[in-house]
Amino acid sequence: MRKLVYFDGTSNEDLGLVFLGGEIGDPEVRTMGVDVPYRDGILDLTDYYGNVRFKNRTITLEFVVDPSVDREEAVEKAMRLNGKRVKLEVPNRPGEYFMARLKVRKPKITNSPRLDLTVTADAEPYCYEDITIIRSFLATGDVVCPNKEMITSPTIVTDAAITAVFGTTTVTLAAGEHYVSAFRFTEGNNTITITPTSSANLKILYTRGRQ
Repeated sequence: MRKLVYFDGTSNEDLGLVFLGGEIGDPEVRTMGVDVPYRDGILDLTDYYGNVRFKNRTITLEFVVDPSVDREEAVEKAMRLNGKRVKLEVPNRPGEYFMARLKVRKPKITNSPRLDLTVTADAEPYCYEDITIIRSFLATGDVVCPNKEMITSPTIVTDAAITAVFGTTTVTLAAGEHYVSAFRFTEGNNTITITPTSSANLKILYTRGRQ
């Protein structure tokens, strides 16, 4: 089975490239320290606001131009990706994606018929997955929203007015689509209690992320 890489839905095969392999680097912790006079060591404020933040990660992808296609056309297509920010899907993370800005290194001119091409991605630290939960309510009930490492907030789409409770936070929503920034999902199961004014059909959408 061929392993494919997708750039905003366009596969490497669409570009005339064969995927050879790659490496997904780990994101570096974004540290913060203050050197306080007359104090031993450094005052570490890295998780002062409750959670650790990360810098971008580097993803390196190696390709070779498919010998069965026009080489110049394949290189031209690949170079159009240079500098672009894309949704990047790689073979070992099925159903997930990275958001990254690409740097495409043009193949060297040699006597060999083989043309190698390297794509380097400056990617956000998390690997994302879009989640949609669909539920219907005639009376008060719970929705459990499993989340991974990245803190995230949901969008709630409802066809009737509802009251939604998450932890100590209560919001009243009219029919329509609402981004609820006050609901902050952490790692694990996050429960929202829904009370409809009448029957209500809901979609809860959120993006979760892991390293």
